[in-house]
Amino acid sequence: MTDSDWARSDRARIDPERLPVMLAYGLYLLAITNGLTLLVGFLIALWRRGGARGGIYESHYRNLITVFFGTVAFAGLMLGLAAAAILGLASAAFVPWPGNLYGWFAIPFLFPLAWAGWVVFALWYLWRVVGGFIRALDERVA
Repeated sequence: MTDSDWARSDRARIDPERLPVMLAYGLYLLAITNGLTLLVGFLIALWRRGGARGGIYESHYRNLITVFFGTVAFAGLMLGLAAAAILGLASAAFVPWPGNLYGWFAIPFLFPLAWAGWVVFALWYLWRVVGGFIRALDERVA
């Protein structure tokens, strides 16, 4: 181990923001299985970001907050698409085809769009969270 490695490891033990950032990233990774840990990680990021002003972990907290709001926006978009699909199916059931405004919109268009959206979102989410976690381990800016 070189002198710079020792200095960096000493700095990691001293910096009080390292552990909350790692905890928040870990909770974001656990949020793949449930959404509650995403909210807890977001609250940690909001609570601790003031103490990280001017340090290397300020960008990590900003990254975590951005990922949270991106996730909320994506969830809203998916709920909107699901509502459009339900509305389309309901209108197809009760209104004959010439007067059906949403019947063509529900199945053939929304399912591939939703799948593509999920793939893009999953890649973006993992890129931001795993990449931020690795940068935080290396004590680099997110």
